[in-house]
Amino acid sequence: MEEQEKIDMAIINENGHYIGPLGNVRFYTLNGKNVVATKGGPDANDIKKKPSYAYTRAHNREFGIVSKVASSIYNSHQATRPFRYPYAYQELRKYLFRMLSFDVVNPHGERSLLFSKADQHFKFMQITAKNYAEMVRIPIEVSKHEAEEISLSIKPTAINSHITFPTKYDQMVMDIYLQGVKDIVYQESLKKYNFHHYQSVLPLTPIGSFEFFKHLNTDDMVCTSKVSSGYHYMVFAVATFTAKSKPNLSPIHTAACIQVIPSEQE
Repeated sequence: MEEQEKIDMAIINENGHYIGPLGNVRFYTLNGKNVVATKGGPDANDIKKKPSYAYTRAHNREFGIVSKVASSIYNSHQATRPFRYPYAYQELRKYLFRMLSFDVVNPHGERSLLFSKADQHFKFMQITAKNYAEMVRIPIEVSKHEAEEISLSIKPTAINSHITFPTKYDQMVMDIYLQGVKDIVYQESLKKYNFHHYQSVLPLTPIGSFEFFKHLNTDDMVCTSKVSSGYHYMVFAVATFTAKSKPNLSPIHTAACIQVIPSEQE
């Protein structure tokens, strides 16, 4: 039996650049620049060991940890899977890469993902094609009663000022979810990040649902949830618009991460 021909495949990184082999050329990063060279140039061992490829190795470490964390968060979002848009994963990964800049202590290649410093960083990271911030502007207040419990509340709200109802739609349900995450730190002694799939990222958990009607202002609304010590909590809001008088109209969804609640320990 003839041996199958090996297929080369380059990937596109978060900046839109090719990395890897494609045809008779190879794409890679060298000293901060994007390089394309014919095959026969540096091999994997060169990139792994030679001092001239130190920047490439550093970039690959950060690229790898960001991709792992993004995949862990993204794959746990079963509740949003039916309506999230195709670029939700790329959007999440982009925000995580930007978060590396919060670490001003460690060098490139060893920077941490500091969710503890990202309280407003993800506002409003889109999950759906419909822009959440353009349709829903309801302020949500966070209060901590104790180390392992938090409350999210909505004060009396002028609905028409804080919600843009699509034409023919007159009802909106806002579902609130929490997701616990830990800071991801590079461990110099082990030469790797302290990421553990099921320990560093907790499942996405629903904690409350609020109902709103067009032209009808609200009373106080509160939802309370237990949280685990040592975790920071990403807050996700999913707004679903329906037409009470026209039940045949399909629901319209918009969703985003609206903030991060740092651990009480910070």
